Amino acid sequence: RDKNHASIICWSLGNEAGYGPAHLAMAGYLRARDASRPIQYEGGGSRTAATDVICPMYARTSQIAALAKDVEDKRPIVLCEYAHSMGNSTGNVHKYWKTFQELEKCQGGFVWDWADQALPKLIDGVPTR
Repeated sequence: RDKNHASIICWSLGNEAGYGPAHLAMAGYLRARDASRPIQYEGGGSRTAATDVICPMYARTSQIAALAKDVEDKRPIVLCEYAHSMGNSTGNVHKYWKTFQELEKCQGGFVWDWADQALPKLIDGVPTR
Protein backbone atom coordinates (compact mmCIF):
# COMPACT_ATOMS: atom_id res chain seq x y z
CA ARG A 1 0.00 0.00 0.00
CA ASP A 2 2.93 2.40 0.52
CA LYS A 3 4.58 1.58 -2.81
CA ASN A 4 4.40 5.10 -4.24
CA HIS A 5 4.53 7.13 -1.05
CA ALA A 6 6.25 10.48 -1.58
CA SER A 7 9.29 11.23 0.55
CA ILE A 8 11.05 14.57 0.90
CA ILE A 9 14.59 13.88 2.06
CA CYS A 10 16.09 17.33 1.45
CA TRP A 11 15.29 20.71 -0.01
CA SER A 12 16.86 21.96 -3.23
CA LEU A 13 17.34 25.63 -4.08
CA GLY A 14 17.19 24.90 -7.79
CA ASN A 15 19.54 23.79 -10.51
CA GLU A 16 22.20 25.58 -12.55
CA ALA A 17 20.95 29.02 -11.57
CA GLY A 18 24.08 30.83 -10.41
CA TYR A 19 24.43 32.08 -6.86
CA GLY A 20 23.38 35.22 -5.09
CA PRO A 21 21.49 36.82 -2.18
CA ALA A 22 18.23 35.10 -3.16
CA HIS A 23 19.83 31.70 -2.51
CA LEU A 24 20.91 32.76 0.99
CA ALA A 25 17.40 34.10 1.63
CA MET A 26 15.81 30.84 0.45
CA ALA A 27 18.21 28.79 2.59
CA GLY A 28 17.46 30.98 5.62
CA TYR A 29 13.72 30.58 5.11
CA LEU A 30 13.98 26.79 4.78
CA ARG A 31 16.20 26.44 7.84
CA ALA A 32 13.73 28.47 9.91
CA ARG A 33 10.71 26.65 8.49
CA ASP A 34 12.01 23.04 8.46
CA ALA A 35 15.26 22.28 10.28
CA SER A 36 14.66 18.53 9.95
CA ARG A 37 15.91 18.32 6.36
CA PRO A 38 19.19 19.43 4.79
CA ILE A 39 19.41 21.90 1.92
CA GLN A 40 21.38 21.24 -1.22
CA TYR A 41 22.41 23.61 -3.95
CA GLU A 42 25.14 22.96 -6.49
CA GLY A 43 25.03 26.31 -8.30
CA GLY A 44 27.27 28.24 -5.94
CA GLY A 45 29.75 25.46 -5.29
CA SER A 46 30.04 23.47 -2.10
CA ARG A 47 31.71 26.21 -0.06
CA THR A 48 28.64 28.47 0.20
CA ALA A 49 26.45 28.97 3.26
CA ALA A 50 23.41 27.92 1.21
CA THR A 51 24.14 24.19 1.07
CA ASP A 52 24.31 21.55 3.80
CA VAL A 53 25.44 18.89 1.34
CA ILE A 54 28.44 18.77 -0.96
CA CYS A 55 26.63 18.12 -4.21
CA PRO A 56 28.85 18.45 -7.27
CA MET A 57 27.61 17.81 -10.77
CA TYR A 58 29.52 15.31 -12.94
CA ALA A 59 32.58 15.25 -10.70
CA ARG A 60 35.15 12.57 -11.43
CA THR A 61 35.57 9.79 -8.90
CA SER A 62 39.02 11.13 -8.01
CA GLN A 63 37.47 14.54 -7.28
CA ILE A 64 34.78 13.14 -4.99
CA ALA A 65 37.35 10.97 -3.23
CA ALA A 66 39.43 14.11 -2.55
CA LEU A 67 36.33 15.90 -1.18
CA ALA A 68 35.56 12.90 1.03
CA LYS A 69 39.05 12.95 2.53
CA ASP A 70 38.69 16.56 3.71
CA VAL A 71 38.43 15.98 7.48
CA GLU A 72 37.52 19.62 8.17
CA ASP A 73 34.28 19.37 6.16
CA LYS A 74 31.84 16.95 7.82
CA ARG A 75 29.04 17.32 5.27
CA PRO A 76 27.95 14.31 3.19
CA ILE A 77 28.62 14.12 -0.54
CA VAL A 78 25.64 13.42 -2.77
CA LEU A 79 26.21 13.97 -6.48
CA CYS A 80 23.27 15.99 -7.80
CA GLU A 81 24.03 14.52 -11.24
CA TYR A 82 26.69 11.93 -11.93
CA ALA A 83 25.64 9.99 -14.98
CA HIS A 84 23.75 11.14 -18.03
CA SER A 85 22.55 7.79 -19.21
CA MET A 86 22.35 8.38 -22.93
CA GLY A 87 23.06 5.30 -25.00
CA ASN A 88 26.08 3.60 -23.44
CA SER A 89 27.41 6.66 -21.58
CA THR A 90 27.07 5.10 -18.13
CA GLY A 91 29.84 2.59 -18.80
CA ASN A 92 31.87 3.80 -15.80
CA VAL A 93 29.03 3.81 -13.27
CA HIS A 94 30.74 0.91 -11.47
CA LYS A 95 33.64 3.25 -10.57
CA TYR A 96 31.22 5.64 -8.88
CA TRP A 97 29.58 2.83 -6.91
CA LYS A 98 32.97 1.54 -5.83
CA THR A 99 33.77 5.04 -4.53
CA PHE A 100 30.37 5.35 -2.81
CA GLN A 101 30.89 2.01 -1.06
CA GLU A 102 34.48 2.67 0.01
CA LEU A 103 34.12 6.22 1.36
CA GLU A 104 31.56 6.79 4.11
CA LYS A 105 31.04 10.47 3.30
CA CYS A 106 30.05 9.59 -0.28
CA GLN A 107 26.34 8.90 -0.03
CA GLY A 108 25.54 8.32 -3.72
CA GLY A 109 23.99 10.45 -6.38
CA PHE A 110 21.29 10.99 -8.95
CA VAL A 111 21.37 9.75 -12.53
CA TRP A 112 20.20 12.33 -15.03
CA ASP A 113 17.91 11.20 -17.79
CA TRP A 114 17.97 7.42 -17.31
CA ALA A 115 16.64 6.57 -20.76
CA ASP A 116 17.98 4.82 -23.82
CA GLN A 117 17.94 7.60 -26.37
CA ALA A 118 20.08 5.68 -28.84
CA LEU A 119 17.31 3.46 -30.16
CA PRO A 120 14.12 4.78 -31.75
CA LYS A 121 10.78 3.68 -30.39
CA LEU A 122 8.39 2.25 -32.96
CA ILE A 123 4.82 3.50 -32.81
CA ASP A 124 2.63 1.86 -35.44
CA GLY A 125 5.82 0.85 -37.26
CA VAL A 126 7.13 4.45 -37.43
CA PRO A 127 10.42 5.30 -35.65
CA THR A 128 10.04 8.11 -33.09
CA ARG A 129 12.24 9.59 -30.41
